[in-house]
Amino acid sequence: MTPPGPGESDSEASLLGVRSDAPLADIKRAYRKAALAHHPDQNSHPEAARHFRRLTEAYRALEARALVREPARPRREPSLSDRVGFVLGDVKLLVRRWPAERWATVVDGLPTAVWVASALEVLAQRWPGAPVPSVAPSVEGIAQALADWEDRRTGWPLPPTLARSQAKALADAVRAAEVRLRALDRPARKSPK
Repeated sequence: MTPPGPGESDSEASLLGVRSDAPLADIKRAYRKAALAHHPDQNSHPEAARHFRRLTEAYRALEARALVREPARPRREPSLSDRVGFVLGDVKLLVRRWPAERWATVVDGLPTAVWVASALEVLAQRWPGAPVPSVAPSVEGIAQALADWEDRRTGWPLPPTLARSQAKALADAVRAAEVRLRALDRPARKSPK
């Protein structure tokens, strides 16, 4: 890629209506706005397609320079405690959203409530230090288990360092709960006619 010639960067920036040293977020925002106004599907002007291509080229050039100025930050992976919190939040949403008959729906040979209750029990077994409750496979039992989980997370916080085997067991339980909840939350398939 050749460096921009004199005034080239300024014309690209003026085309999008931003400064030549604008942050990437501003460049993206300006491009989206201009693209919506000048996209050939939205604009019937005969020169719309050509202008849209120029906007896109200007955006790519400004974006490349902005990425050199502000390198992407590495994404922080959520902790095991955060991931357990996400699973619990998902279960709370299911308790609020699903009608009562959905909890009795049989999935892979067991009612949905049994799958959710067992996922919460397995997570509790893998959470170090806290007593393991028995979760009743009903909406009320699951709601009570969620309340107990709030006490568990505050009363027995996850230690900053876990033994490798404990961390692996908890991570496996979280992953299994995430997969099972995604599978349970899919809309019921209609039988083919």
